[in-house]
Amino acid sequence: MGNAVGPFVYADILDIKKLQQLVVDERIDWLVHFSALLSVVGENNLPLALRVNIDGSHNVIELAKQYNLKLFIPSTIGTMRIRPLETCLFYLLADNSPTSVL
Repeated sequence: MGNAVGPFVYADILDIKKLQQLVVDERIDWLVHFSALLSVVGENNLPLALRVNIDGSHNVIELAKQYNLKLFIPSTIGTMRIRPLETCLFYLLADNSPTSVL
């Protein structure tokens, strides 16, 4: 990470209990959310990409609300190939993934 200062943790964005524990144990007051599956990786495993990109973002938003954290989520939309809406809806419904976004 070059000139990174301070501690950081690799964690499973889908494990909300572990994230809550980290926030409390490490006395976190800022979250920077870069977790995402993009491009080829996301297209090759769309159900996982939807879980990481949607459920993971939902988890960090909920953490920020629950613990009054400052939160930064940079957009990654410019790096994704946009699929037709019908295709995305098909995958959302076919995989029993969440069908609504905050």
